[in-house]
Amino acid sequence: MKKRIRLQGQLIFFGVIGVIVLSQVIFQKWHTEGWEDLLDICGFGLVLLGFIFRISARGYKSEHSDSGKTLVKDGPYTLTRNPMYLGTFLIGAGVVTLLFHFTLFLIFMAICLMIYIPQIKKEEALLLNHFGQEYSHYCQTVPRTFPKLSSWLNLPKYFRIKISWIKKEFLSLALIIVSIVAVEIWIDTKMFGYQELLSETLELILILILFVSMFGWLFLEELKKTDNFISLLENILGSDRGKNLFPIAIFFAIVCLIGLIFWVKLFPTSTIDTQISQSLQQETHSFLWVSFMTWISLPGNSSISTISVGLLFLLFLLSKNKREAFYVLLVFIADLLTNLFKIIIDRPRPTNDLVDILSISTFPSFPSGHVVHYVVFFGFLLISMFYVKNFPRALRLFIIYGSLLLILSIGTSRVYLGAHFTTDIVGGYLMGLIFLSAIVYCYTRGINPPKVSLKS
Repeated sequence: MKKRIRLQGQLIFFGVIGVIVLSQVIFQKWHTEGWEDLLDICGFGLVLLGFIFRISARGYKSEHSDSGKTLVKDGPYTLTRNPMYLGTFLIGAGVVTLLFHFTLFLIFMAICLMIYIPQIKKEEALLLNHFGQEYSHYCQTVPRTFPKLSSWLNLPKYFRIKISWIKKEFLSLALIIVSIVAVEIWIDTKMFGYQELLSETLELILILILFVSMFGWLFLEELKKTDNFISLLENILGSDRGKNLFPIAIFFAIVCLIGLIFWVKLFPTSTIDTQISQSLQQETHSFLWVSFMTWISLPGNSSISTISVGLLFLLFLLSKNKREAFYVLLVFIADLLTNLFKIIIDRPRPTNDLVDILSISTFPSFPSGHVVHYVVFFGFLLISMFYVKNFPRALRLFIIYGSLLLILSIGTSRVYLGAHFTTDIVGGYLMGLIFLSAIVYCYTRGINPPKVSLKS
């Protein structure tokens, strides 16, 4: 097993290094923006499909192999005898499709065959020796690597994935997705200019929402039985990671925020901030687009944000969710501390000589108050929907996806409207993460609000 995992790591590492070198040395630039978008969709699809194969294969094997005493033939092992290898191949193929020349797919496939086929044959000999006729019959009915064409049309019925199986692949999935997004943004920006940042950001938001939707669809039955948000995290990340997630998130956010503060004080109007803002605003200035960006920012305006927190407090109180009513009031404290922080840092807002100002504000710029408010308010609202069981399920799902959309899109909105620099947005997300993590840490551990008695 260790040798196989080591070989898979070597395959991905040397394969990616190889295609990077070849794409820079041999092939000329051929990309067009439309073709690039199509390959992005196909590439992400292959990566996610590859991880579904790997998650399903590892889960089935761990639950049904009886420590190697039983031959696993169900689930993804009905499609192929080597779903783990197929999953790794699909992930690598997705990366190649996303980032490099499509003709390099053939070179990547050749690398896979050279590394995997000898290893697969050795494993087949061991399995045949261990299981005998049972494995021989299995080999006659199930393909070695690639499923039959008819099987691809019925993939969902072969995947019965449990949330708890994700934790074995979660770190790899997160690292690959983050790496792909970072390199993809860098490549597209280099080819099509900084104005590509807006479309890349919107694509990323859409991909995240689609990923969450797919997650909900795959694990719908388990999610219905999930009691709380912490148990869901522990199933995905593992019990230790799930329990320590919020303290780690707070520490990480504080360290990054301190570094960002030093940067902002040294470079109040940095070139990269100005270039990103100008590039985002160059993408489009249509009336509908400006109206949409303005609408995204609307719930963060001081009067509307105050009213929305008050209304949510009353809604929780009237629906007999008193703990949630108390915790939502902590959003006011987060907003107040953010304003104090703004005064201390005292960074000036973007000016007309740098960017187009579509939203006027005279208060200091760092960090973005809108972003902090959205992360804390809508973040807590999202998480509370896992605990508030007396709301209709359709309403809870609408709130979860609506909150996620607003949290992800508010940063782009503030930069596009000329209200903030990008570093203000990053600072807002970091500070919002600190406040939200602290609130959710107390909320999910059953810490109740203090009881006040009026009796003498």
